[in-house]
Amino acid sequence: MINTRLILALLITLGLTSCAVSPPAPDELALAHDQAGILLSQGQPQEAAEIYWRQAQLSSTAAREELQLLALETVLTRQTLGRAQHYRSMLDETRFQGELLVRKRLAEARLALLEDNPEAALAALPSALEDLAPKRTHQILQLRADALQASGQVLQSTEIRIELDRQLPDAEAQRTNRQAIWQSLQGVDVTHLQQWTQQSTEPVLKGWLELAYIGQTSPDQITDLQRRLNDWQKSYSNHPADLIATQKILSQWQELHFRPRKIAVILPFSGRYASIAKTLMIGISTAYYADHEHQPNTAVLQTYDLGDQPQNIQKLYEQAVAEGAEVVIGPLQKLALTRLMRITELPVPVLSLNYTDSDIQPPANLYQFGLLPEDEAKQVAERAILDGRQHAVVLTPTGAWGSRLAETFTERFEILGGLVLKAEHYQPEGSDYSAPIRRAMLLDESQQRYRTLQETLNRKIKFEPHRRQDVDMVFVAAHPRQARLLRPQLKFHYASDLAVYATSHVYSGKLDPQADQDINGVIYCDIPWNLGELNPRPDLRTSIEESFSDLGRKLPRLMALGLDAYRLLPHLKRLAARPHARYTGLTGNLSLNDSRRMFRGLNWARFTKGQPKVIYPDLRGQTPP
Repeated sequence: MINTRLILALLITLGLTSCAVSPPAPDELALAHDQAGILLSQGQPQEAAEIYWRQAQLSSTAAREELQLLALETVLTRQTLGRAQHYRSMLDETRFQGELLVRKRLAEARLALLEDNPEAALAALPSALEDLAPKRTHQILQLRADALQASGQVLQSTEIRIELDRQLPDAEAQRTNRQAIWQSLQGVDVTHLQQWTQQSTEPVLKGWLELAYIGQTSPDQITDLQRRLNDWQKSYSNHPADLIATQKILSQWQELHFRPRKIAVILPFSGRYASIAKTLMIGISTAYYADHEHQPNTAVLQTYDLGDQPQNIQKLYEQAVAEGAEVVIGPLQKLALTRLMRITELPVPVLSLNYTDSDIQPPANLYQFGLLPEDEAKQVAERAILDGRQHAVVLTPTGAWGSRLAETFTERFEILGGLVLKAEHYQPEGSDYSAPIRRAMLLDESQQRYRTLQETLNRKIKFEPHRRQDVDMVFVAAHPRQARLLRPQLKFHYASDLAVYATSHVYSGKLDPQADQDINGVIYCDIPWNLGELNPRPDLRTSIEESFSDLGRKLPRLMALGLDAYRLLPHLKRLAARPHARYTGLTGNLSLNDSRRMFRGLNWARFTKGQPKVIYPDLRGQTPP
C-alpha cells in the first residue's frame, strides 16, 4: 500500500528545496564584511551584527554558521549584551563542527563572563576543546584563566596563565600575561599565599607565590626588603616574574612607606583610664627604642594628656600639629574619637586606639585600630563553619558586651550557613550557670516530659535527663573566671562531647596550668603575642615582663596593641592603598578595610593540660569579611 503521507512529505520537501536561495558567492560574503565594517567604524555594532545575521539567513549551510558566529562575536560587549543573548539562543550547536564549534564555545564563554557567570564560562570550555582547533589554544587558555579568576579560583587561574605563558608567541603578549598573573596575586591574602607556597612543588608557580608574599608583607626597613628580594632572585634565577614584579615591589615600598620624624601620642594619662594609657605607652615606647637600634635619632615622641576630657581632643590635636607632629597615635576614648570623626579634614594622619560605633565615613587621614571583640566573634563563627559545625548554642554574659558578641556571632554564623538554635545569657558575677545551660540544652523540657510521663503512669520510673541532640557546638563569651566555671558545668549537664569555641577573653595571657585545667578542650582565637611559638618578637615580651612585671603580665594584649601602634605607622599608606596587603603584627595579621578600620586576623589554640596549644599552625590569621 502506498504511504500517501510519506509521498506528500517528500513533495513538500522537494518543493522547498527547489525554492531555496542559492549559496552566496564569495563576493557576497565580502560585501557583508564591507557593510558591517563601515557600521563598526561608525560605532554601530548592533547594526553591523544584523548585517551578518540577515546574510546568514540567505546563505548556504556552509557559510551560514560562519556568518551567525560573526554576528554574535560582533556584539560581545556589556552594552550589547541583550542582542548577544538573542543571537546565542538562535544557534543550533549540532550544525557546528571543528574550528566553528570552538569559536562558538569561545563566544559562549565570553558571553557568560559578561553575564557574571564564570561557572557557565568554564562549562563552555572543556579540556578537550584545544584538540579541535590547536591554533585557538591561546584564546581558550586565556578565557579559562579569566573564568577561574572570576570564580575566585585564583591559584588555578595562575596555573593556567603560567601554562599560557610558555606558549605565547611574542614578548608583548607574554608581558601582558605576566602582568595579569601579578595583578591577580595582589588580590590574595597572605594566609592563602603562604599555604599555596607550602603546598606547591612547581618551581615557576612557587616563585610567583613567594614573590607575591614578599610584596604583601613588606618589612619595616628597605634594606630588609632588598635582602628578601635578593634571596628570591638567587632561588629563582631567570624567573618570568623578575622583570615584572621585583622593581614594582621596591618602587611601591618607597612610594607608600611613611616614616614620620615627630610622633604625637594623645592618651588619657590621668583619670580613670590612666592605667590603660600607661600600658599602651610602655608598648609604644618599647617599639620606639627597639626601632632606634636600627635607625638612631630618626623620630621624636611627644605625649599629650587628654585625661577625662575627651571634648578637648581637637584642641590637643591642633596643638600637636602646630608643634610639628607628622602623625598622631590616639585617642583612646570613643567620645574623643567621635569628635575627631566630625572634623572635615585632618592635616596629619591619626591612628586611634579604639573604634567608633558610628557609620559616618571618617576623614581621609583617620585610621582606627584596637582590640575589637566583634572581630573575634566573627572569626569564631568562620572557624566553626570551617570545622564542619552547623548548629550552635550561644552563652554570653548579660549586658551590652555579651549581647554584642552574641549578635555578631549569630549574624556571621548564619550568613555562612550555620544555625543558632538557642542563645542564653548568664550572670557574670555569679558562679552557678545551671539555669541558662539547662535552657540552652533543653534539659528543662526533658525534665518536664519525665514529670508528665510519671503523672500519666502514676508510678515512679527510671529517668536520666537528655540534652538536645541537634547541636554540635557551643559559643562562649567569657573572661577567665567565668570560663573556668562554664566549661565544667557544661560537662555536668551532659554537654561534654560538644565542641566549645570562645574569643580570646577566656585566657588571661598569663600561663596558669592549674587554674586553666578547667577549660581543657576549649578552642579560642588569640593574638600572636600570647602564643609563644607564633610570637615574632619573644625578645620584646621577655624584656617588657622583666622591666614592667605587673602591667606586662596583667595586660599583655594592651601592651601588644601599643607595640603594634608604633610599628604600624610606616605601613598605613600601603595598607590603605592595597586592600589585600597585610602587616604581620603582634596583635594579629593586620589589614585595613575601605573605611580604614583595622582588621586583626587571629590565630587559634586549644587548651590542653591547662595550657594553650596552637592549632591550624599554617593559618596566620583569617581574611576580613
